[in-house]
Amino acid sequence: MNANTTDNHERLLRIDEVVRRVAVSESTIRRRMEDDKSGFPAPVRVGARIIAWRASEIDAYLRNLPTRTKEI
Repeated sequence: MNANTTDNHERLLRIDEVVRRVAVSESTIRRRMEDDKSGFPAPVRVGARIIAWRASEIDAYLRNLPTRTKEI
């Protein structure tokens, strides 16, 4: 099985891809992982030292973020 897919062919994203999609630093992602209130998706262990995130869960997280409006 490829490290970028699960049994049901869900695409998995490594940390560098998650950083690009979410547009925050790796340390911010790690902080959000530890904060239960952040709603950040839990990673999936794909190896002894490798974690990844389901692309669908990252996409859902981004869709559900509150939109920020610029106040003038």
